[in-house]
Amino acid sequence: MKTEDQIKAAILWLEDLMTATDRGIGQTKEELGNKAIGFCCLGRACVVTKIKYRGLTATSSALVGKVGLLSEVGASHYEKIEPPITEEDDIGMLVSSWTRRSTPSCAQMNDKEGYSFKKISKRLQKYPNQYFLPEVAKGIKEHFA
Repeated sequence: MKTEDQIKAAILWLEDLMTATDRGIGQTKEELGNKAIGFCCLGRACVVTKIKYRGLTATSSALVGKVGLLSEVGASHYEKIEPPITEEDDIGMLVSSWTRRSTPSCAQMNDKEGYSFKKISKRLQKYPNQYFLPEVAKGIKEHFA
């Protein structure tokens, strides 16, 4: 799929999330959903981009390519924060470990954190590099600037 098409699809999804609740679209958790029970944020992406999915599945691999997500659950990446933390373990050995900072995935924001569709959209608009391929993120940033 072309990057321009991914950008258009991602923008369509994010704009849909901004008004979904106002249009009476229900929000559900831990499955893509349907009209009867509502949708999760990733389910809305499947609907607006016309991706077919079976039953009450939790993710769609087709969605990754369609909107340029980094993963099926809209997972963000981890960043290494320097310097590493050096501590003594329980027997006095020095152990270095990287502190990791992460941001919640789309699924986690929807299912665990209870973010509204609108709040999820705003986060994805503000930090697209954490959720989308670089060129798609750039297009999203430019559109919502």
